Amino acid sequence: MRGFPFLTFCKRAFTSGIAPNKRPIITKNTISSDHDILEYFLDFLTGLELYIFRQVSKAGLSMVDEYTGRHFTTDRVFSPFFTPEQTIDLRKIQAKFSVVVSGSAAVQFFDRVKYRHSDLDLYVDLEAMRPLASFIESAGYVFKNNVSQNPSLKTALAVLSDRNPPGYFGGHPAYNNPGIREVFSFEEELSPGGETRHVQMIVSKGPVMAAIFEFHSTVVMNIITYQNAISIFPVTSFHRYETLIAAPENEKIRREAGLEKYASRGWKVIRLARSGVSRRHAELQNGVSRRVGDRQCWTIPLPPVDGFPKSTLDPLCLNTWSTSQARTQERDLVAKMQFLGMAASHYVPQSLTGSEEHRILWTSIIHRHFGYLHFLLTLST
Repeated sequence: MRGFPFLTFCKRAFTSGIAPNKRPIITKNTISSDHDILEYFLDFLTGLELYIFRQVSKAGLSMVDEYTGRHFTTDRVFSPFFTPEQTIDLRKIQAKFSVVVSGSAAVQFFDRVKYRHSDLDLYVDLEAMRPLASFIESAGYVFKNNVSQNPSLKTALAVLSDRNPPGYFGGHPAYNNPGIREVFSFEEELSPGGETRHVQMIVSKGPVMAAIFEFHSTVVMNIITYQNAISIFPVTSFHRYETLIAAPENEKIRREAGLEKYASRGWKVIRLARSGVSRRHAELQNGVSRRVGDRQCWTIPLPPVDGFPKSTLDPLCLNTWSTSQARTQERDLVAKMQFLGMAASHYVPQSLTGSEEHRILWTSIIHRHFGYLHFLLTLST
């Protein structure tokens, strides 16, 4: 977890003896090159801070671009679950069928962390579930049916197709998410009786984004497509480290379990006030129509796979929504992400910019304290 300004990073790393996010303490003995200094420094910056530091100078631009190329990669998402060759095959399926990664895997990608025993959640529509399921099985995973599913994956898929024809508007009761048709769980045993890893194929009722906007809170509203990684509420989620309670349809006990999990990982759970969100949460303002990949999103372009060039448009960037207010059955006031549908096809996703106020503030701070970075660099000489 990040969110420590540059000056705070320098002071705490060298005077308190404790690095803010429990990384190894920086001393002269642990620094072997300028690269190590820059790596430590950039590791402590949030996404918004990385963007603003990139604007400071040509050197800053080069540093951040190189860092981004190393740390924001699809290998970090897929390597815990698949081999490099399998990852390429999976990305080809992503390109063909608009498979979307979301959940904790996408949170880890944007926060540059790794959670133990974390699953990989792959979202697909009804038409794409068979090729994806076939790939997951071919990669060595075994289908683990739930109590309502047939033990045979082929039969379970066929039953779902017959039960859910086009236009079906049911939801998955176990997940209390009206956007989910069904969840298929796969497991691979790494050693007999030992550690296992899990992949879930989540079949959406309609557009995948409609299901994602029904999540328990805003921190998990991030996606990784074939073309881009996109955080919908990046300043709230990965700069302020706050998550706004959402999805009024969710059963309270299930919603609270999800909130507790992310609170334990460092996020502050915030509740909606009667007056709506404050000005500091501009990306969550009520009634404002937004589009996936707009300038308030954090969009990271991903490199293509050989033979599968990126198109001029990411299909997920056609999805639009607005934030409104709703009440749960317990009368709690929560945010509601209202899926609005698909927009015109000429849209091009934007990069995270932040407000002009943020840009001026951070540019001033970084310029003023740039001497601290010079001081860090002298440790390696």
